[in-house]
Amino acid sequence: MSPVVEFASFPASDAFLVDPSCIEPLCKALSKAKGFLSAFHGLQVEDKRTIYLVIEWESIDDHMKFASTPAFAKIQEDMKPCMTGPIEMVHVNFIGDHTKPLSCPTTELVMGRPRPGKTPEDFISTIQGIFNALVGEKGFHPHATYGEVVEKPGTYYATIGWDKVEDHKKAVSAGKGKEAVSKFTEAVDPTVVHVNFKECKECPS
Repeated sequence: MSPVVEFASFPASDAFLVDPSCIEPLCKALSKAKGFLSAFHGLQVEDKRTIYLVIEWESIDDHMKFASTPAFAKIQEDMKPCMTGPIEMVHVNFIGDHTKPLSCPTTELVMGRPRPGKTPEDFISTIQGIFNALVGEKGFHPHATYGEVVEKPGTYYATIGWDKVEDHKKAVSAGKGKEAVSKFTEAVDPTVVHVNFKECKECPS
């Protein structure tokens, strides 16, 4: 099996917003899990309330097996002070290195599926069109990538690295960037957010 990337999100508690270190027990436990490769966490820029965890596993089976261990049960207990609602989770099979966009100062997360009458190929061609149109734009980092959601075939995630949110907004406000985004949104019903990710401190490099 090939590596798979877990995306988990949940509403942050006031305690987390005051002291994000409450997530450190999770990072420490993950670093010891069989099949664990890397992990990032961050707060959504737009709502300043949603936490995203992005965890790479050697296989989806490794994640599922870890989820049945006492260590995972302890993580769930330790994480309660950090959250105020349920966790939403999917797994994504990326075609490229997802860690490069996540390592940028700001990461644009694009989630979506083809509109009625459109196909997965339309998603792929138009997201690639965006990637190509952004090359050379201020604040844009290369190595943007995308992948299909395991649990929801036909739904895709894309990750794009930026220096800051304002650079993204400016890059797609005119010219090639605006044209590429227009073609993308004609074919895809997307959700776009920005997250300032950090690699888990206890995760091995």
